[in-house]
Amino acid sequence: MGHLRNHPRVASGRPVEIDPGGAAIRGEARDLSMAGCFVVAKSAPASEAIEIVFAEGGEQIRCRGRIVRRSLEGVAVRFERLDWADLFGLARLVSPALG
Repeated sequence: MGHLRNHPRVASGRPVEIDPGGAAIRGEARDLSMAGCFVVAKSAPASEAIEIVFAEGGEQIRCRGRIVRRSLEGVAVRFERLDWADLFGLARLVSPALG
């Protein structure tokens, strides 16, 4: 089977919040790319459409996404409808790890 990813994935360990439109769930982004991330969390929202929030310095990077896979460890999130601010924010998180 071929490699399906179009974007490099980097190790993250960054704290995140998943917001399904109600109470936010805290977790940790195990890995991150410009297309999505895997969030390790003790629980996951029932909803597939979510907003994920990354803290970067004093600002928050908010990205709309969709849960595309669930496991005992957490959830895989695919980012959707990113605007320019989201893209630039994600690039700041991903690019230093690409070296």
